[in-house]
Amino acid sequence: MADFSALQGTLTAIAATIQQLVGGQSASASAPTSTATSVPTPPAPVPVLPTPSVVPYTSARAQALPLSSQGHPVSTASISSHQPILGMAGLGINLSGHSNNARNLAPRRRRGAAQPTPTLPARGPPPTLLETVSFVDAAGLRNLRVRVKVLPHSTLNGGEHVLARRLAQSEDRFLSEHNLLHTYVVSETTSVTDLIRMATRSLQDGPYRYRFGSANGPRASRHFPHENLSLYVLSLVNKGTPRANGVSYLTRYPTPVNMLVKDFTAPRNRSKFGHPTLCVEHTDEGDYLIVPAAIRHPEVQFTAEDEGVWPRTHSCLSLRHSQYIDEATEGDFADSDSTDAVTSGGEPEAASDDEDENMPDVRPSISQPHPISLPTQRAIASVQAIPREGSLQEFGVPSRLFASPFTPQPGPHHNVFEAANFLRAVGERANGGTRGIPFVVEGTDLDSMVASLKNAVGEAVDRDDFTDILSPRRDFRKLHEDGTLLSTGIGVEREVVHALGLARDFHHYLDVAALLVSSVRLRELKILGAVLMLMLLHGMAPDIVSPALFQFAFHGCDLNAITHEFLVEWYPDLPVIYVVFARILLRITMCSLEQLDEVQHHALGADMLYIPIFGPHPPSHPENKSVFKGMEMRLPEWIQYLFRSFPGGTERFLSQIWASRVQDFSSLEPNLDIVCPSARGDIAHAMINLPSIVNLTAVLRGFFPYGHTLPWAI
Repeated sequence: MADFSALQGTLTAIAATIQQLVGGQSASASAPTSTATSVPTPPAPVPVLPTPSVVPYTSARAQALPLSSQGHPVSTASISSHQPILGMAGLGINLSGHSNNARNLAPRRRRGAAQPTPTLPARGPPPTLLETVSFVDAAGLRNLRVRVKVLPHSTLNGGEHVLARRLAQSEDRFLSEHNLLHTYVVSETTSVTDLIRMATRSLQDGPYRYRFGSANGPRASRHFPHENLSLYVLSLVNKGTPRANGVSYLTRYPTPVNMLVKDFTAPRNRSKFGHPTLCVEHTDEGDYLIVPAAIRHPEVQFTAEDEGVWPRTHSCLSLRHSQYIDEATEGDFADSDSTDAVTSGGEPEAASDDEDENMPDVRPSISQPHPISLPTQRAIASVQAIPREGSLQEFGVPSRLFASPFTPQPGPHHNVFEAANFLRAVGERANGGTRGIPFVVEGTDLDSMVASLKNAVGEAVDRDDFTDILSPRRDFRKLHEDGTLLSTGIGVEREVVHALGLARDFHHYLDVAALLVSSVRLRELKILGAVLMLMLLHGMAPDIVSPALFQFAFHGCDLNAITHEFLVEWYPDLPVIYVVFARILLRITMCSLEQLDEVQHHALGADMLYIPIFGPHPPSHPENKSVFKGMEMRLPEWIQYLFRSFPGGTERFLSQIWASRVQDFSSLEPNLDIVCPSARGDIAHAMINLPSIVNLTAVLRGFFPYGHTLPWAI
């Protein structure tokens, strides 16, 4: 108001001055001239305008809020509507402009599709992996540049093969020096099996003249002959992502017979063979597709120069390569002080002309592993530092695995084990208390009877009905060639069941990769489970599986059933396995376990107990489920309750079953006390051409050949 009053006074003064000036001029013009020589009147002085007083600026917020005693505005609960944040609607500002409402724009002002810069050429899609490693010849056919890296049988990392990116050049040099790196230009329609055969011929015809183990061993596949080649393809694990030690792991890749070389570059195999560094090699001639392969049999032999003598046969290729990888990936722990070359000494070439003599059909054995499959020196040193005697709980087994005691649930079938004839009681229970239909197996020899029983079990698996197999009226007959009866009874039945359970036909179904599981394979595994159950019902110990599998299955696949006492009895060397397991399989450090919570620690402990005993496949794996399904024999309560009803529980049942197992004479000799001097004369009179000294020990040694078992009942 003060400003307005000052301005009003100024305007009033200006108006008065103007009025005075205008009035003076009009008066002088209207008055008559009294004389011609009048003196002019001087102009009036210009008035000085008053200067308005300076008033300090006051914001709208200061005007809206009351003033404090210090002169600045204070906050109040009542917010004025003149504030910009809350009072935008009263300021008359349109906030819904075209920039925020693209739909209100005219069509000619809308932004269209992005256009490339006129000065830069438009780039097409990047080339695929197939286009990178291939070329089209003059005939219009596409050919692939392939480089096969053949890796020997690995003795490290639990038998796993690895690729170290930082050691690619040095490893290629090692493979080239040993004629294990081969380059091919093949058509895209070439099958993978043909590529493997080409690499095998290159190894056999090369300067080292490689010779591989027999492909007709007990683990050879009869249904998939292409899997019996001397080499097999490896693929990347986890897309080739290196682990903490800087190496990428490889695993066996199942190759169907109709798989082509170009399928390596298919999008579905990008995670297996599409790593830009590990699977593609750039050269001046072009890019090559790297296909890692491994030698199937560890007992590979090759010829090499030994101290100036050429040629000599060696069998230390795996040890040489393993030492190279061990020193390369674990240089801080490897025994690098030794400068001695890994060599088997070699044999003269003349002594190894016959491949069958030098390459025996070595059957896998748990008690006597192949020397090449033994742990490395660093693992052996760690194992030797552990005491070999004492409680299992004292050195290595996690105590959390046995924190809660396991209480098995007993079964309701005690009367079955109390019956005079156990097999008849089981058959009557399976047939609903009736005698069932007769089940007859006939044959002129053991092989024909085994084949007949296997076919009958297969038919029972197909129709999911085992009542005839478990019929109380079973009759196993061995016939003459003319059809007359030669032998029958429970002894013949047990012999046939025992021979079927130990048939080598089942062995190649236990170690094939989990991918591409066919229905034929699952059917064979169901037959295997049913045969294993038949052996238990006849009181025979199946040698091809561990008793832990039955203990695990009898209690509904509960890992808690593998108790501390069970491990002490059946796996006394498990702490030694844990040392190697933690070193070469987990490959972890303690710092990586700090971030795990209690649940994750328990899961890790379960893996440490499950994997060394049952392997990497979980119980939900289709192959394991098929075996358990066959063991159920259409009666699920059997596998969970029948053997739980045994007096003393399932652990005592398995102990008595395996106590009847005779591996060879050495397992029986400590329990024998052969003293029979009085019977020697009677035997001499009863037999012809009897030696003067009867050595019953030699008789028993011949009666119990090594590697076979006897169908003894408990």
